[in-house]
Amino acid sequence: MEIIDPKQKQEFEQKYQQREVVPPNPMGRVLAGIIIMLVGGLLLARTMGIYFPDWFFSWQMLLIAIGVFVGAKHNFHPGGWIVPILIGAFFLLDDWIPDFNLKPYFWPVALILVGMAIVLTPGSARRISDRARKKFNSINAAESDSEDFLETSSVFGGVKKNIITKNFKGGEVSCVFGGAEINFSQADIKGRAVLEVNAVFGGAKLIIPANWTVQSAELVAILGGVEDNRVLQMGSGDPDKVLILRGNAIFGGITLKSY
Repeated sequence: MEIIDPKQKQEFEQKYQQREVVPPNPMGRVLAGIIIMLVGGLLLARTMGIYFPDWFFSWQMLLIAIGVFVGAKHNFHPGGWIVPILIGAFFLLDDWIPDFNLKPYFWPVALILVGMAIVLTPGSARRISDRARKKFNSINAAESDSEDFLETSSVFGGVKKNIITKNFKGGEVSCVFGGAEINFSQADIKGRAVLEVNAVFGGAKLIIPANWTVQSAELVAILGGVEDNRVLQMGSGDPDKVLILRGNAIFGGITLKSY
């Protein structure tokens, strides 16, 4: 049986309670609106015959614009919005420098950036250590987690967890070139819980009890998908069991299911 550090548990509680009680900064929505108006104005100007370089309306610039838009909505806090910006900028530079082929360098650079993101994320060393210890002590492919807070990452691999706590309070699931399956069918919620899910070139599958009320309006798909495949019945959602989902699916997918 794993002994939970009270100080670490308190940090988790403060972290995820803050996500729920602090509303999104309205300035982020204002910036997102301004960006949309600018894009509309540029398209109108082009339609009226004003000259713009070909690259200005390329798919690379579309990726950069999507990244800036999502970043503005989240007040440019660290997150997955930086990925489409980097990809768009990389291939845009490749077109700008015809004498030098950058495409063979894409995957090495992508791996380096993913590694840097893992290393530089605050608290990542402790989380990696905790996951390594749990994996060493586990003998089953599917790990059962009785903690009230969930924090798991999948990078070039797969994670499968069964959550059995009866007082789930929230957490974070990150998939980068990997997959995660989180099963809440044996778990319960008392009130509200906030779960942040980010899938970048990967996939996350959440199995959610049918009697939970799920709010997923804050899930954003960028060249990816968010699918709600739950079996819903009239009046099945309990207003006292609310799961708030936030996050991004960037070149990846987030799937919701229930049994």
